Amino acid sequence: MSGTDTELKKQPIRETKQKERVQLDFTPEALQRLEDIQHMVGATTRAEVIRNAIRLYAWFISETKPTSTISITDEKGNPTSVFKASLLHDAMVQK
Repeated sequence: MSGTDTELKKQPIRETKQKERVQLDFTPEALQRLEDIQHMVGATTRAEVIRNAIRLYAWFISETKPTSTISITDEKGNPTSVFKASLLHDAMVQK
């Protein structure tokens, strides 16, 4: 477990209703990206895409360190993309 994982788990879970509405402001470009992803993955709602993105981001942060290198490979094992995990970890500290 990384230090970040511990930090994520230390946060108290808010006592709320079963669901709570959250309003987000998107630029037209960001909204188009969200809708493109929705269609690519067959999500029924934009909220579903955002929930899945949050789940994936939380997993990524808990499973990697900023110094980790991520390699995406094709079905034959050939790397198609390589990047430092700091690309997404750094977003946590930027203001």
